[in-house]
Formats: sequence, C-alpha cells, structure tokens
Amino acid sequence: PEIWEQTRGKVTHFVAGASTGGTFTGTGKFLKIKNPDISCILADPIGLYGHEYLVEGVAPMGSIFHEYLLVECVGKGSIPGCLDFAVIDDVIQVSDEQSFQTCHQLARKEGLMVGGSAGLNTWAAIQLANQLEEPGVIVTILCDLGVKYISKVFNNKWLEENNIKC
Repeated sequence: PEIWEQTRGKVTHFVAGASTGGTFTGTGKFLKIKNPDISCILADPIGLYGHEYLVEGVAPMGSIFHEYLLVECVGKGSIPGCLDFAVIDDVIQVSDEQSFQTCHQLARKEGLMVGGSAGLNTWAAIQLANQLEEPGVIVTILCDLGVKYISKVFNNKWLEENNIKC
C-alpha cells in the first residue's frame, strides 16, 4: 500500500530482486490489482534463476548456480516457492560488479550506504529508466544497509580479491 499511496497511484514500474520471492510477489500482486498496466521487473543477478527460467524457459539444475554469486540475500539455492513468476513482466540481469559499483555511487553521491541487493535493485531501476521511451514512475526498494557489509562491499581488499572495480 505504501508505494501506491506515496506515488498517488502514479507508479508505472516496480523493480526488485527476489530472495524468498515474498516481497516481490506480494508487492507486485498488490500493484497489479490497483493497476494491471504496472510492470513488475525482476532485478536478477547474472547466473541466478530469473532470466533462464522466465526468458529462456529453462529451469536451473541444482544449486550450483548460486554458489559463485557475491551479492548476498538476493538469490537462494533453488527457485523460491513464494515467487510467483506470473507477476514478473520482464527481467533485468545485473552483475555483482554493477551491484557493488552502484552501492559505492549511492554512498558517494547520495549519502546512502546500502548493501549489494539494494545496489542490484537500483542499478536495474536505472537501466529501466534509461530504456523508457515515455515518462514513467519507477519504484524500487533499498532493502539492506551497507553497514552490514563493511567487510565486503565497502572493503577495497575484498573487492580486489573478487575482481570487482568500484
């Protein structure tokens, strides 16, 4: 309800990753009840399940695809039961590096210290904004605090060890 109320019903796109799928599915279903034309876009870490499953129609095999992802709290080792793929209108794939670079940009430019999944959501929302041909109101969620990731996302040594340039 908050997204609908705070945008006065003008939201056109909802962009977010899906960990358990609950927030994405619940928010997406609510918004689509209010306006079926709202697009719900899955911000999907490259190598997770969203793109392969939704766009290519291929179910991932086992949980190997999850083991190498650096962005935490966005994907599980299997397709979450709460995620309703019928709510997803499109998928934007995001790399770990794009997620973490966005975290650093948000900290430097906006004073927002967020974690990797919030960086993932923001990067996908920006990509969507750059693709729109008409005005829109894009909403995403900054779902984690960067203070929990000082030893990773905001640690230059860890970033270098993982070949991430921020």
